[in-house]
Amino acid sequence: PSSHDNPNSFWDQQIQVYDSTEGKKKHSLRGHRCQAHIVSAHPSDPRVCMSAGRDGLIIIWDIISGVMLSKHVAVHSSGICYVLDGQFM
Repeated sequence: PSSHDNPNSFWDQQIQVYDSTEGKKKHSLRGHRCQAHIVSAHPSDPRVCMSAGRDGLIIIWDIISGVMLSKHVAVHSSGICYVLDGQFM
């Protein structure tokens, strides 16, 4: 895996992954139904990142292959999303 793969969030519900050395887009990660406003790299695995959005979803991605690894609902019954700092624990 390359440490030059960088995910970015945009307003169209997609996470764009770019190779920072070449500036070329590698993947468009689709899975959110609303804006994804948090993207966080895994602290020890450069292949993995987490995204969270206004849809109440937390998605774990393999940014090298462009594959969704898991999807979690983070919405409480009140409709409040509990993603406080956007960091892996």
